Amino acid sequence: TASTSYALTGLASGTAYNWMVNAVCASGTSANSTVLNFTTTAVATCGTPTGNATSAITTTGATLSWTAVSGATSYNVQYKLASAATYTSVSTASTSYALTGLASGTAYNWRVSAVCASGTSANSTVLNFTTTTIATCGTPSGNATSSITTTGATFSWTAVSGATSYNVQYKLASAATYTSVST
Repeated sequence: TASTSYALTGLASGTAYNWMVNAVCASGTSANSTVLNFTTTAVATCGTPTGNATSAITTTGATLSWTAVSGATSYNVQYKLASAATYTSVSTASTSYALTGLASGTAYNWRVSAVCASGTSANSTVLNFTTTTIATCGTPSGNATSSITTTGATFSWTAVSGATSYNVQYKLASAATYTSVST
């Protein structure tokens, strides 16, 4: 260059470089100057999402949420069975994601990363949750037999919370199989 400065471009971000200069005259080239060092600035990446929380846990789903990251255009949510090695990834522009279609009574792990124009952040801390177990009916108790006649009897039991019906089974004492009726 004929100038006393030169704007160097196309360098790698966050990288150390050395430089020196020499003068070219009609009579020849000078010795090299002192070597100077510099490091290009690193590209700012997205911040890592924090404030992760799991809520609204049901038998088949859960809501995952985190604090917004400045400059983020979207988020990569990753979740997996706690016993699995690989994550399933989904993308969302929101700071929460509702997982559905999960197995009842099962442990899961999840994490999230932010996506910005400058790149993708590191993954957040991994959070764990377990879906709730499908509730089963309690077993009827307080069974009693009353109003026994020559051709019938009345069966009764204590109500079970949440029961929508009952299956009554009866048989001859000498028989092997029961007859079932729903009530």
